[in-house]
Order: sequence, then C-alpha cells, then structure tokens
Amino acid sequence: GEYKVYPRAVIQCKQKQHLFEFNFYLNRISSNTSEVKGNITCMKPLDDSDNIVIISAVKDSIGGWKDNAFIYKISKACSTFEKVFGNLRTTLNLTTKNNNFNRNCPYPA
Repeated sequence: GEYKVYPRAVIQCKQKQHLFEFNFYLNRISSNTSEVKGNITCMKPLDDSDNIVIISAVKDSIGGWKDNAFIYKISKACSTFEKVFGNLRTTLNLTTKNNNFNRNCPYPA
C-alpha cells in the first residue's frame, strides 16, 4: 500500500559495519515542517543482486520503543529504487563521486 511517514526523530542505531550505511537526521524548517537529511555510504555498487530491508521502531505513549513496527522489504534494490524513493534517484545521480556513470543500474560505490 501507499504510506505517509511523519517522523519526529531519526536515531542512529549502534555502529556496525554494513555494505550500505544510512545516516539520516531530521532538520526542522518551520514549526510544522521537517525534512530528512543525511547520507548513504555504499561500500559496493548497488545492483539488482542486493535486497534492502528497512526495519523501524516507534516510540509508544509511555516512552518505550516498539521494535519492528514497520518492516519494508525491497528486492532487486537498484531497479526498485525509483519506485520507492521517487525523484530522489535524480538527486543522487547528481551528487555521486563519479558523474560519468550510466544513469541506470548499477549505482556506483
């Protein structure tokens, strides 16, 4: 289905070496608008042999964390990227170290 996410905070989990590292944070623009900023570090090119699993927790009304509240699995990560992240793909193409790569899969490391 279609989802709308209204995050109040993005908290980095314990540091561990992964092939793809996501480091995001919330930046408040106005009293009712925030944007997600950050970076993605790829230790290898992103191609369709990769699968991505996004697992998030939510903070409940008494301040505890409910693990695995949202689990989203993406198979064929490179091809599916645009479907999931929309126009973000165009932005990423402009901000990679190597601007001379093929605009399709795989994305360079």
